[in-house]
Amino acid sequence: METGLRKDAKGNVLAKRIIERFEASLNGRPALTVDLNRSVAANPYLRLSISPTESGTLALHWTEDTGRLTEKSVAIVVG
Repeated sequence: METGLRKDAKGNVLAKRIIERFEASLNGRPALTVDLNRSVAANPYLRLSISPTESGTLALHWTEDTGRLTEKSVAIVVG
């Protein structure tokens, strides 16, 4: 996340990029949904504890105020 207040090495202001929504799902079922706002730290720490009972996919999605969507997923193996 960028607050829009920080400058790069050349002194240019870095554009504001704030995460507005974070979602985690396991096998397509929601595990966590968080709506963030301006008063959240520039680098928020989110912790999620899950105990899967079956193998599958943990998917993470977050959306910035720019509309940019980032998705990451990982296979979870139980057994």
